[in-house]
Parts: sequence; C-alpha cells; structure tokens
Amino acid sequence: MNFTCMRCAECCSWRGYVYLTEGEVKRVAAFLGIGIYDFTERYTRLSDDRLKLSLKEKENGECVFLEGKTCSVYPVRPEQCAEFPMAWSVDGLEHICAATMQHHNN
Repeated sequence: MNFTCMRCAECCSWRGYVYLTEGEVKRVAAFLGIGIYDFTERYTRLSDDRLKLSLKEKENGECVFLEGKTCSVYPVRPEQCAEFPMAWSVDGLEHICAATMQHHNN
C-alpha cells in the first residue's frame, strides 16, 4: 500500500497496546533523559497477559506521548508505531486512519 501520513494522530488516539522491546525502552528513556526504571514506572504498564510492557494511555485513550497531534518521542518512537499502518491488520482501519481511508477510496 502506498501511504502518506496525514498527521491526524488518530492512530495514537485509540486504546490498545503499544508493545515495547528492551531496546526501545532503553532508547526512549535515553531520549527523555531519564533512567530505565523511571521510564518504566512513569510511562509503561504490563499487558494483560503480564508478558510484555506497553506504553500507558491517558484517561481518554490517547498515547501518553501524544501532545496535540504530535508524538513527543517521534524520533525514537517504537517500531510498532513506525510500522503503522503497513504492518497492522485492524478491522475498520480505513474508518480510523484518514490516509488509509484515502487509499481505500482510490
């Protein structure tokens, strides 16, 4: 799929898991200038199966790092975020993401 992000931030605004690898935890913590322990305490939670770390969400479901329509850790965002929507299989994605909706309608 050819895809041009429209920076609508819808992909960062709905509930779900953004799983983190150990390398991503280290990279984002370093970018924020904090230790790994502080990063995991402030910004992550365990997945329901208690096997993976995931980014926390704000009360409204937005990613903890979403500020307006901008990712505050964009240069070091997790791979899962960087691969959106190419590597994702989400029912109804074309109704959530304006760029995929545009592609879907062409």
